[in-house]
Amino acid sequence: MNVDWRARAFIAGMLPAVLFAALLAWGPVWRAYSLLPPQSLRSDRLRITHDIAGVWRDAVPDVLILGGSQVREAMPDASLLSGDLTTACRRPIRVFVAASSSQLLETSWAIADRFETRAPALVMIGPNLLRDVSDRAFVERLGRSRFLIPEAASMPRAAAWRPQTAVESLQGHLGIVFADLVTVAGLRENSSRASPDAFDSNQHNYQLPVLDRHRKLIDARYAELIAYRLSDRALGTNLDAYSAFAGQIRARKGRAVFLLTPTSPESRDVYDRVDRRFGGAAVTLARAGDVLDLRAAVPLEAGDFYDTVHLVRSGRQKLWPALRAALAQRLPGCTSPVPP
Repeated sequence: MNVDWRARAFIAGMLPAVLFAALLAWGPVWRAYSLLPPQSLRSDRLRITHDIAGVWRDAVPDVLILGGSQVREAMPDASLLSGDLTTACRRPIRVFVAASSSQLLETSWAIADRFETRAPALVMIGPNLLRDVSDRAFVERLGRSRFLIPEAASMPRAAAWRPQTAVESLQGHLGIVFADLVTVAGLRENSSRASPDAFDSNQHNYQLPVLDRHRKLIDARYAELIAYRLSDRALGTNLDAYSAFAGQIRARKGRAVFLLTPTSPESRDVYDRVDRRFGGAAVTLARAGDVLDLRAAVPLEAGDFYDTVHLVRSGRQKLWPALRAALAQRLPGCTSPVPP
């Protein structure tokens, strides 16, 4: 059979894509992220994958922090976390902040699963109970938040989002690699900048000026709408999944802590209604692990929040002493006084 030049050109052009797809299917390609220079780590996914593949390839952090951007923005830079906890505990404490925008439990679990032989002593996670894995639009919208690292083998399929076909998985991997290459090349606007200090570092995306009161209330009411549209079945699935995650950490001799972060004063009434919609969610989580509720830990003002849930520099500074004390209290053998 004769094959014209256009078919030959098509086959030749597809060959690199096929080879690249085979490389992605092989899996360990994500380890190449360890070769990226620090100045190119312009996104959560680049920064965290780089550290998993390099810094933590053969080591286990004492504290692993997971969850979405609310958790990321509540944390100072890992260097301050590690330094202050080392002082408080009078022994070396290493902290890995692996929270990222729109982080689903699938991603959190996959990151934690990289430490399969031994869990970190303390695994802190911000639970996202607004997820609806039965909603295809939700799954597709948040697919961009997934990482290239392999899915957790220990995660029950019943707790995961809608199972992907091999083609969908390959498309997702190709999309991740393309997006990361664009970011590394500096062709996409990003948050990378000089880090003035630990409370305004490269991991912090939300900056001044803060949103006005009306915009904050709109954001809060949108979250309330999502909460009330979430079915009881989806909420129950989420709680079961987080409970299973805590059980997996406990089975590896670690301690799971569910972190509840503060909300802006203007929206507190709205989020109180959201809490009532979730009913006894905090009680359910407390049965599975430790719940650290920092929602009223320190007085915070409207100017300490960019929107309703993301802290800015001043908010992080105010929250840090309470967070530091809570972490120190939960680390094994850490009984020394916490520095002022």
